[in-house]
Amino acid sequence: MGRRSESRAPAIQQAREAQARGDVDRAISILGKAAEANPNDGQILYEYAWALVRSGHDDAAIPVLIYSLGVEPLLRASVELLSNVLKNMVITKWEGRIPDELAVAFREDVDHQPFSKTSLAILGMHEPLSAAYAMGRDRGWNAAAKWFLCSKE
Repeated sequence: MGRRSESRAPAIQQAREAQARGDVDRAISILGKAAEANPNDGQILYEYAWALVRSGHDDAAIPVLIYSLGVEPLLRASVELLSNVLKNMVITKWEGRIPDELAVAFREDVDHQPFSKTSLAILGMHEPLSAAYAMGRDRGWNAAAKWFLCSKE
């Protein structure tokens, strides 16, 4: 890890300095080049995705984050950022279906907990599911499951 962390430090530092100056495009360029040069460095990939998200390019960040989780599935920052990006996508661009990108949350080697907010956002977009969730909270999960499974809505 020593060599990889040494090679990533200048790119990350330069990108952070560019972002601090408000030059987000420069930060994205620096981190994009670093990600190409170090495709198996989860931290570089996370930093690149974070810069993309900060500049409003969530759609471009999603594949970078998914790839980064393939490289380093336990990098919690990548898991949390992907979860937040997907949650925002579900809330703002709901198309009546669960995003395919959410499948990464179900890999065995990825921490599932950060995806709970995303899952709750999806529940909220489905009337019967959100009603079952509210019923479970108010009247108990067994009653909610029974209602949901017997519901014709």
